[in-house]
Amino acid sequence: MTSVLANYPVNYPNFVEEQSLGSNFPWQLLPMEMKHEITRRMDFSTKRRFSFLSLETWNVCKKRLQLFFDSLEIVDSYWNRPDMPKFIKICATVKRQHCEQYTFRFIDRGFVNCEVEKIYTTDYKNPRTDVAIYNGENFKQMAFRFLSRFLKENRFDHVEYMTACTPCFMSKFVCKSLTISTVDEATFKKVLNLAPSHLSKLSMQYLSGSLYQDRGVQYFKDSDVFDLPQVSNTLSLNVTNKCSMNDDQFLRLKSDRIDLTSDNITENAINMYLKDWINGVRGNLEYLSIRCKEALNSANLLKDIDFIDWETVRRRNGAFATEFEARYTNDRLQSAIFEVSSKNSGKACLIVSPGHLARFIVTQKGGAYFV
Repeated sequence: MTSVLANYPVNYPNFVEEQSLGSNFPWQLLPMEMKHEITRRMDFSTKRRFSFLSLETWNVCKKRLQLFFDSLEIVDSYWNRPDMPKFIKICATVKRQHCEQYTFRFIDRGFVNCEVEKIYTTDYKNPRTDVAIYNGENFKQMAFRFLSRFLKENRFDHVEYMTACTPCFMSKFVCKSLTISTVDEATFKKVLNLAPSHLSKLSMQYLSGSLYQDRGVQYFKDSDVFDLPQVSNTLSLNVTNKCSMNDDQFLRLKSDRIDLTSDNITENAINMYLKDWINGVRGNLEYLSIRCKEALNSANLLKDIDFIDWETVRRRNGAFATEFEARYTNDRLQSAIFEVSSKNSGKACLIVSPGHLARFIVTQKGGAYFV
């Protein structure tokens, strides 16, 4: 059925965009059909603002979701700031007891979030025939079948995959950045194999027991995932948990920004990495943060590397160096700080903490440090 808004002469998304929901909203200017349409598609959880996606996106979402779910709630909304991206929230569920509920959030075709809202394991049975109609596994398959089709046929800037379930019926998808948060370690490799080989940003979180419990406590044991091109070719890599990345995998990274924790990366590998940057091989490197269990030896890290001690930097740059030191060595008063230079990327600062942190901050021209 064609929406009543499709033939309305006013460009209604712009017409009602950023309008308050109070007495100032021009309800009297809208025909009754449009009032019903707006009310039906309004997000009542955020009262202050709302907006719409295109009718094409809306109708496609609605039509496809209804193929898999008995009931669904599709909500267009705005964040509490008008400059934040618009999003469409889809709550797809079977409105009976003991069934799973998934939420998909699509933001301007640039973001998709898959999140498990509720998980029940008991199968639902028809009270008359006592025959199982839906069970958790079937519902999960329906949810991922929809997600797979939508990812395959639409291009997103960012995909955030956050679930306690292993993906099924997934196909290759296109996106620029990817976030994976899951309690199943095997999910990382399965999702990454379906993602593009060159990502602008990749974040991986290995969650403990529940999605909503303490995060970052699991140990990332699978090292094969770091051999995938989706990891080595990404421009920005963030691994929240301690991982088993080794020296060879670390040196193959082509990332501009790296943030990870690993006890398998040696000081010699970090030294080689820094030499490559200094010699211009890694000219785009912006940020490198490696957390290790053992204390890092600055002499090994800076072997055969020309550097300037921090006392000289402090005397040369005065208050600026002191401000930088106070900001980036907070609670690490014993940190050793050195300045090194690259042929292509200018000066940089290397902080070596006796505790567990080595941080590499590139400087822009003029000496402005940034992370």
